[in-house]
Amino acid sequence: MAAAYHGLEARQYPQATSGVNVMQRLGASLGTALLAVILQRGISGASARDASGGESDPTHLLSAFNDAFLWTIAFALIALVPALMLPGRAKAASKSQATREPQTAIKRN
Repeated sequence: MAAAYHGLEARQYPQATSGVNVMQRLGASLGTALLAVILQRGISGASARDASGGESDPTHLLSAFNDAFLWTIAFALIALVPALMLPGRAKAASKSQATREPQTAIKRN
C-alpha cells in the first residue's frame, strides 16, 4: 500500500488515496463477478449433464467449485508478479533509522 504513495508530495496524498480506493473497489467487484460467472458456468454445465443423464452426481458440482478455486489461485499468482516488482526500502536507510536514538516530544528541565 505504501508503494502507491512512493515519490508523491504531501499535497498529492488525497488524490492518491482516492485513486487507490477506487482501484481496490473496482478490482474487488470485477474479480468477484468474474469468479461468480466461472462458478455459475460450471454449475450450469453440471446441471445440464444431470438433466440429460437422469441421475444427479455431486462430483460435477464439486468440479465446478474446484475450477473456480483454481481460477482464484491463478489470479493470485498473476497478481504476485507485479507485487514482487514493487520498490522496497533501502537497507542502508533502515539500518541508520534503527541505530538512531528515539526523540522525545517533551523536554524536561
